Amino acid sequence: MKPKSKTGELDPDSLVGFATITEYTVLKVLGDATKEKYGAPYDLISSSLGTINVKYSIIHVDRNKRYWFFSKPRSSKIPDYYICLGFDEFQTEIIRVWLIPGNSKEIAKDGISISENKDERLKRYFVNPKIYNKTFQKMDIKKLPDFCNTTKPKVSESRYERKQWELEANIFNFMDWNEKLIQN
Repeated sequence: MKPKSKTGELDPDSLVGFATITEYTVLKVLGDATKEKYGAPYDLISSSLGTINVKYSIIHVDRNKRYWFFSKPRSSKIPDYYICLGFDEFQTEIIRVWLIPGNSKEIAKDGISISENKDERLKRYFVNPKIYNKTFQKMDIKKLPDFCNTTKPKVSESRYERKQWELEANIFNFMDWNEKLIQN
């Protein structure tokens, strides 16, 4: 049986599916790269940057701290660069991008954590996210070979709608709970 990526049926809402979408986003922005096959040690190979691994993370909120965490397997090969895409909490918009050399001391064994406001150590690796976000927003996943036969909607739309529904459900539950509390 062929993997779903080979038959064009990869689920855009899965971790592998969304990672593939981020790889295509970076591929299109760079313009001089080729995408490696699934399971290769690197995601992309660029004529100007060399080997690249694309990482993505939604923003995490822990008390008053907002941060992204880009994980990497300890056993993975070190590329020339990591391109890290920082998404909003709904995973619908790329709000930060970093181009980090693979040999940077900022990268821990299991990945890299980047604070939203207080991380001056990585400021030099920051890249303007506008072109990445614009490319991501306009991408038609049905035209990508990994998704050409999928019946799912665009990933960012479905995730956003699900998050909106969860938020509305939480508000409704709170209002219902509050009303019961007042009645007692």
